[in-house]
Amino acid sequence: MKLAPSFYRTVAVCSILSTVTTLGLIFLPELYQPVEGFEGRMRRVDDPAYELRSWVYLVHPFITFAAALGVGLRIRALRPVAAIIGIAGFALWASNEALQQTMTLFAFDKSRAAYFAADEATRAIIRTNTAMYDGLWDAFYFLLLIGFSIGNFSLGVGYMEIGRASCRERV
Repeated sequence: MKLAPSFYRTVAVCSILSTVTTLGLIFLPELYQPVEGFEGRMRRVDDPAYELRSWVYLVHPFITFAAALGVGLRIRALRPVAAIIGIAGFALWASNEALQQTMTLFAFDKSRAAYFAADEATRAIIRTNTAMYDGLWDAFYFLLLIGFSIGNFSLGVGYMEIGRASCRERV
């Protein structure tokens, strides 16, 4: 199967956009309004910089996975096992990161928005749910780190073979 040059141009653009979204994930928190304590954390849901970062965080794994897929498909002829394992690792990473952020946007942030209008009993439930959310978020984060490590290692090994093959052709 031969892929069109336009495919590789598209995934190259995704690679650049991945860099942009990564920088957003790193630097947008610098724009957050300072907060203290649990109630400050609940108010963060209304911070425009937080909202922007939340949506960047959701889009980021899809863009980055597309870039990784391009690398995997490029190395598949010389290192098919590395390509398959690398793509699988990145799929694990991307799906967990997207799931993690979807959980934040559509479950946790709704609780945060409702917190100040809630009665005390509901606030206690939200506090408990927040502790559960934090544990789930950490678990998904650990799993996505495993996938990201596997993906990067495997695609890196496969890509090194392309470099070696290219050097042999020149000699």
